[in-house]
Amino acid sequence: MGSRSDTAVDGRRLRAERGRAAVIDAMFDLIIEGHLPPAVDQVARRSGVSTATIFRYFGSLDELQQETVARFVERFKDLLVIDRLGQGSTTARVRRFVDSRIRLFSEVGPVMHLAWIRALDQPRIAAAVRDNRRRLLEATARHFAAELGATSPRQARLADAIDGICSIESWVSLTRIHDR
Repeated sequence: MGSRSDTAVDGRRLRAERGRAAVIDAMFDLIIEGHLPPAVDQVARRSGVSTATIFRYFGSLDELQQETVARFVERFKDLLVIDRLGQGSTTARVRRFVDSRIRLFSEVGPVMHLAWIRALDQPRIAAAVRDNRRRLLEATARHFAAELGATSPRQARLADAIDGICSIESWVSLTRIHDR
């Protein structure tokens, strides 16, 4: 029979999944609010679980940070999209591109910046950052395909330049260092 036992296990598993999601949501919220990185007790309070539960769910703070970065695209995918990709005049596309990056960085720039910093010593975070940067670069190349021309090394360099100028690193430099 065992259905009652299976139900209890499924209920515990579901609670654990909800708890893990609440912890990750708390991480995102605290980072966006400027807690870089958030302290585990802040995450516990915000998520409604104990610090011991956080470590039971994730094992270490590094694992929690890695899982948070891995969930970035899932949670913020709408911010990674350029409206009407590749459509309209050059001027209209430039405006939409810039608007999309400003919106992305304004809303989740602290998460992207912290991920970039942690990527320097966390290979799993580095892989997630690379994947996200690749997505953004591919969207940039598609959005400006008419201006960039046929696929070539030159096109790739131009797309890299556009993407680099409009990167989280440039945004942080402008907003934090140059106070713009």
